[in-house]
Amino acid sequence: VTAWIGACFSGAMLLLAISALASVTAAPSTGIVVHGFHCNAPRWEEVVWGDEAAQRLGRLPHAALLAWQARHELQAFICGSGASQTASGSAEADALISLLFERLPSLLSFDAFRGVDLEALEALLRRTVIADTESLNTQQEVLAALARLSRLGVQRALLVSS
Repeated sequence: VTAWIGACFSGAMLLLAISALASVTAAPSTGIVVHGFHCNAPRWEEVVWGDEAAQRLGRLPHAALLAWQARHELQAFICGSGASQTASGSAEADALISLLFERLPSLLSFDAFRGVDLEALEALLRRTVIADTESLNTQQEVLAALARLSRLGVQRALLVSS
């Protein structure tokens, strides 16, 4: 397995590039990684969920749509990280997963989800979702996700961030 991650810091911005996960398996396989977002950050709701009225997908709806599009080959849907906690003490990754399933029916508010079978999508996500509550920063999160995807024999990794 070959994985390359380039990180470039410019102020608060971190740019990541994942060039390859290469391991030939019998069938194509995909893994999706939803980049965590600090639970107390300004605009958390907008970044994580998006804006239904403006039809802007946040990280979770975008990743869910990618999961649906890759449903026949999806092996893992990883949410990260453990770097921050909600007021009730849930890790970032767990907060993302909770929000995803709580709001799953409202995905139909986004035009991009027209024709998506939400029951099938929910079953797919429940089968593949993984919470990464160990990683404490972006680099750890991406490296842990790539290692996990590699162990699963995943050929293609999609990182959803903003």
